[in-house]
Amino acid sequence: MFDDQINSLTAEKNGLQSQLNDRDEQLKGLKSQVKDSDELTAKIDELEKSNKAAKEKYAADLSAQQESFLIDKALTSAGAHNNKAVSALLITI
Repeated sequence: MFDDQINSLTAEKNGLQSQLNDRDEQLKGLKSQVKDSDELTAKIDELEKSNKAAKEKYAADLSAQQESFLIDKALTSAGAHNNKAVSALLITI
């Protein structure tokens, strides 16, 4: 059960990382082609910053999701009957 979730998350992470890398490469290529236009260069810089922020948010979300899965796995291994309730109690501690 958890292995399937981990494999699914890993595949999703790899797909999204690939998309972000492709966008970054496209922006770099476009930036090198149009060095004459300051406005376009500024827009590309803005898009690069946006991509960086999206990468950071994605990494934080993925980390939180992985942490949640690990906690659920540990609670299941420990014999918890209601992982959601136990997790809520752990958060309040």
